[in-house]
Amino acid sequence: ISYNNLAKVQEKIGETNKAIINFKKAITLNPLYSDAYNNLGSLFEQMGDNDNAIEFLMKAVKIQPKSFLALDNLGTILHTQGRFEEAIELLQFSNTTKNKSFLLRSLFLTDQPKEFEDHLKK
Repeated sequence: ISYNNLAKVQEKIGETNKAIINFKKAITLNPLYSDAYNNLGSLFEQMGDNDNAIEFLMKAVKIQPKSFLALDNLGTILHTQGRFEEAIELLQFSNTTKNKSFLLRSLFLTDQPKEFEDHLKK
């Protein structure tokens, strides 16, 4: 956990390369630590590296399938890439307003009016 926490501080102060190294150290020490995968995936997404972001976020979701944060982060990236069907599967569990809007837009764009209306009422 300490490498993960150190990496989060490094990320906040702009030391992204050091943060990547320490997130990876946290993962090496505990390959089932989903928060480190999620944090690393989010950092890659912020850097514009969506391929690595998706890879690490998918690992986070695989380890912790009910991690709302990882589901939200992965669903958001998939939505922005136009992968709406995949995004819907993840964002339906979202509890944030921003990601609910991504879910509704994905449902609308994939022509799912009943599901759109059901989620709009929630």
